[in-house]
Amino acid sequence: MTADGVINRMATGAQCQLLRAPSIRIAMRRLVAGRRSWHGWRRFSSSTAQPVRIAVVGSGPAGFYVAGSLLRQLPAATVDIFDKQPVPFGLVRFGVAPDHPEVKNCIHQFEQLFDKSDGRVNLFCNVAIGSDLTVEELRADYHAVVMAYGAERERRLGVPGEQAANCISGRSFVGWYNGLPQDRHLAIDFDTDTAIVIGHGNVALDCARVLLSPLDRLASTDLSDYALEALAKSRVERVILVGRRGPLQVSFTIKELRELVNLPGSTAIVESTDLEATRDIVASLPRPRRRLTELMLKAADAKLKSDQTKSWQLLFRRTPLQVLTAAERVSGARFGMNDLVDPLTEKARAVITDREETIQCGLILYSIGYQTIVLPGLPFNQSGHVIRTIDGCRVEDLPGVYATGWCARGPTGVIASTQAEAKATADLICADVESGALQRREDRPGTEGTKRRLMERRVQWISWDDWRRVDCTEREMGQVRGKPREKLTSVMDIVRVARGTGGSSADGGGGV
Repeated sequence: MTADGVINRMATGAQCQLLRAPSIRIAMRRLVAGRRSWHGWRRFSSSTAQPVRIAVVGSGPAGFYVAGSLLRQLPAATVDIFDKQPVPFGLVRFGVAPDHPEVKNCIHQFEQLFDKSDGRVNLFCNVAIGSDLTVEELRADYHAVVMAYGAERERRLGVPGEQAANCISGRSFVGWYNGLPQDRHLAIDFDTDTAIVIGHGNVALDCARVLLSPLDRLASTDLSDYALEALAKSRVERVILVGRRGPLQVSFTIKELRELVNLPGSTAIVESTDLEATRDIVASLPRPRRRLTELMLKAADAKLKSDQTKSWQLLFRRTPLQVLTAAERVSGARFGMNDLVDPLTEKARAVITDREETIQCGLILYSIGYQTIVLPGLPFNQSGHVIRTIDGCRVEDLPGVYATGWCARGPTGVIASTQAEAKATADLICADVESGALQRREDRPGTEGTKRRLMERRVQWISWDDWRRVDCTEREMGQVRGKPREKLTSVMDIVRVARGTGGSSADGGGGV
């Protein structure tokens, strides 16, 4: 079978769409041709006896998956994983909804990476690349540097009034209830009966579900204690989810919609006029879109339940124009009504009209996408808000620097697609090692060089052993409360627990 034939076979299935991207196909084509053996992919060995020191920036799924693949393929490699947060796992810890514990199961794989690596992988949390260490310093200390730090900055609404109190990004709200240190003091007033969520993606549905969930449903999750206390006082009984386009263009998936439809104590209100046109074509839609649309139709047709005290509503074809305020706080939102060009296709385009609608509310959450933060020293694509690369992986004008995950392609896809891309990126790095494209003529200080720099700057980094102490403490605190863990949300508390009886990094004793 030809190289392209092998790639096409691998690329079948919804979760392997990434393998069809031109940049990834280039890397995979180089690997497939002439490099298969009876047991599948062989390890790179002909030129990998020399040490390969690799830095990975980001300890979320993209970072862990690329690190694991590199360690498996390069027997002489060591990998140091960096993260500016004081604890690892990125969006798995700070982005996944508390009532989705099954999504967090990938953490067990990441733990095994450290437990079975024989010291070949190290963790440096609480280290910000760009301030504590620079990209140039990483390039000097390591043979290869992989950027895998995601896209954490929210896209703003860009309308008058969005600076008002109680107009909050979905990213900040999710960070708040998940215990992200930078969001723990977020001021949210739940003393209102109506909340608007702008956006029709999974994060928007997560926000709505948390706002409407019965308290006992949340109490057994790892939702932060201060969030649980605040939500216990919430008066929110109605959540309106507003999107720019129609029901055939929503970004949320059936799992999240089904959870909202079946949420105890809440009833669904779906704008049926926009759904009517889909009835005649629903049978011809691709299976995932068909099932999702059928569920929306079912929710629209269902009778309102008089015994339900809370409700959520899907509104379509509306563009936010203004956040209305009273005494500098949110009092509502003004929307422009849209017409759709090609409304029965997934690529329908919204065209704003002169028709408007005003909705009163006391809380606005918006979730309309994410952007990658620019790290000093990296070339950046301002239009796409991603790191500028030559082929989707190699960073432009920086030999030995690679990018994978959301920081390379934008905030799309699920953990499975991130894993596939990380594997392809690791394969490309290994190909560069074998071909000699990755310069390794001299050894690099790697871990020791990093520790020396951090100690000189008195940076209190969190090592894997330090994290294990934090993990154990959180689990013990959670057990007392009948939940999986009680997250430590203060950097100072995390560092204190991580330090245990050991010394600080300034002393050279231990990770912090």
